[in-house]
Amino acid sequence: MTPSPRLVTFRAVLHALPLSLLVAALVWHGPMAQDPSYHDFADQRHWLGVAQGQNTWSNLPFFVAGVLALIRGVMAPVNLRWPACVMGLGLLGVAVGSAWYHLAPTDQSLIWDRLPMSVAFAAALVLIGIDRFHPRARFALTPLVLLAAGSVGIWHWTGDLRAYAVVQFGSLLLMIQCLLFGQGNRLRASWIWLAIVWYVVAKGFEASDLWWWQASGQQLAGHMLKHLAAGIGSMCLALAIPIKWRHDQH
Repeated sequence: MTPSPRLVTFRAVLHALPLSLLVAALVWHGPMAQDPSYHDFADQRHWLGVAQGQNTWSNLPFFVAGVLALIRGVMAPVNLRWPACVMGLGLLGVAVGSAWYHLAPTDQSLIWDRLPMSVAFAAALVLIGIDRFHPRARFALTPLVLLAAGSVGIWHWTGDLRAYAVVQFGSLLLMIQCLLFGQGNRLRASWIWLAIVWYVVAKGFEASDLWWWQASGQQLAGHMLKHLAAGIGSMCLALAIPIKWRHDQH
């Protein structure tokens, strides 16, 4: 039975509510500047000949995830192929950009960490939207990637982090909504849920960088653990991409 227009409108409002509340909260909050202490990581040691070695080398899981996403993206069903490959390229960019940033952490070098990360977020959202709602969601890939990259540009030019926060946390909210209310049958939802869990764990490690450094006797820092957790989450996203075998006609 076809749902009534009133029910369709109610569902649309319900789906838009979490993101709308996030945007409203950020507008009410006012401009968000980058905390200068953000670059003062607990572990400042050289390791394997590299400055901030653990924070730099721990980006390798992103590289593995990017390669995996590209391989599976090339073999994915046609309507999922392009966003999957863009997500893979974004993850490769995170591996390189984050490592570059940690060699000499500044606001300028942080751009090359956040730019590919925002692209990967946008592509992952489109990938899930195609599967869970409608194949036409693929047309949102270019606009969303441009908006995501633009949010990093806004922060760079104005010093205001709010647009970037919308991209990062708004994408997460929309992914969760897609999983809860969508009707997909190709992407492996269990892998996506695992990716979200690992993302939350990674944010926890990031917020407790110094605590982990002290608790481990100055051997392991939270930011390094954040990279490992986020890298595992990225691999989960890559593993969610279905492979279209030659005999698969659907």
